[in-house]
Amino acid sequence: MTEILQRHTHVLIAAATVVAVVAVIGLLFPKALLTVYLALHGVSTSARMLYGGNIGYFWTSLILALEMHIFALAIFSIFAGGQPESAYETPEWLERAYMRLFHAVIVVFRHIILMIYEVWTAARREAGRMSKSKPEDKIDNQYFTLSFTAGVVGSIILVLVYEVNAAVFWILTILYLVVVFLYIWSLGLVTTYRKVARQMGVYLNEGNLTIRHRYGRIRRLTISEGTVALGLSIGTGMCGIITTLGSAIVRAPIIFTLVPITFDMISVLTAMIEFQGLKAISKLIAELRGVEISGIAMLLIISWSVYISGVLMAILNAVHAAVSTGVVLTTMFGVWVIIAVTLSIYIKRAAPTGMRVTKRLLTKALTASAIPLLLLAV
Repeated sequence: MTEILQRHTHVLIAAATVVAVVAVIGLLFPKALLTVYLALHGVSTSARMLYGGNIGYFWTSLILALEMHIFALAIFSIFAGGQPESAYETPEWLERAYMRLFHAVIVVFRHIILMIYEVWTAARREAGRMSKSKPEDKIDNQYFTLSFTAGVVGSIILVLVYEVNAAVFWILTILYLVVVFLYIWSLGLVTTYRKVARQMGVYLNEGNLTIRHRYGRIRRLTISEGTVALGLSIGTGMCGIITTLGSAIVRAPIIFTLVPITFDMISVLTAMIEFQGLKAISKLIAELRGVEISGIAMLLIISWSVYISGVLMAILNAVHAAVSTGVVLTTMFGVWVIIAVTLSIYIKRAAPTGMRVTKRLLTKALTASAIPLLLLAV
């Protein structure tokens, strides 16, 4: 206990000083203290009124700001030069879990591609259009068609499910996103663990994603790296387009906009990967391992932004300005997005190999984030 007090002596001194100053002001200038209290109470009331009736808008803005931050950080990571060493070492147990998950995803992907290829070749054989046998077949067109179809059909199913049950819709959307992220992540590991990937029958070879075919005369199926990324981009892009249209048709609430915007961000991100090759994914994953610092920073920024929006609303009410709450909320969301992108640039330049979250940093961030929340309780 004594050691803890010694470590936080400066905090205790600062708190005691604040209490003493408030007490002295209260004794010498009671009216001034009452005026300050009424002002703080007015700000907290304005903030509660602003966000209390627009809680959906608040959470939508919060999540979109975080997504914009991670999206900007990912774009900067893809186009960053070199291969900096990450400041984070993966524990052995987590590495083993990674490999098991990687193996499962690659096996499922390989079986899906081979199954669809067998169906396609059987249909061509029945139609009498089977070409001369060869040891390798390039299936860029088939993969592109599969990605496009999966995006269209998947997004239509999501919109139809939303009409029936919104809870099931959100569960399916999260599962859809998890599958997409696992697939992208596994493609990145293919470029990192080349020997393991070759043993599983899915590997990179001369700019092509090669799938080993054990049966029949054709022994290898190949998809160019650019087509792999482009297929992902088109598939997720179609999800974004159709869910955007669906939100207008079903007149969904504002939180529904998270779905098309998220898919559009993934579409743009995978389109950028097309120019850099699949090796950009492994670099992206390595540099995003320290994204917890982003969450801490955004928590600090947004907590103060909520309070500042209450201050702004209180000032507008005091001068009887005819400004709607929607304008204030939209303005604050724009501020959050600007701060999120700026924070991405700062993190990328200040710590290109990652930032570690220490207990001292976490304590300071949480304390600073709690101040506006305490002020809102006045």
